[in-house]
Amino acid sequence: MQNLKQQNPTEKTFNLDSLIENWPSPIVARSQVGVFSGGLLHPRSLANLDSLGEGPGKIMVGSRAAYSTRQLVDWMKERQQPTGKEGNQ
Repeated sequence: MQNLKQQNPTEKTFNLDSLIENWPSPIVARSQVGVFSGGLLHPRSLANLDSLGEGPGKIMVGSRAAYSTRQLVDWMKERQQPTGKEGNQ
């Protein structure tokens, strides 16, 4: 349970920084965001959010989109909601 941070005794959040620690590069190709996030994100969802100006901020290399691992994780943290009491997850 080392990846769970206690905010108060009844709320828990996942330590998203561990995603950066386990990724071999400082960027993530949009096509790999599902792998990076453990399936939490989908490339099409990020493409849609980017088109609305609500994504994490993309980097374009030719016609391919990518994300800074730090910006992506910070964006995920902004959207993260703590779980309730244990057993109500």
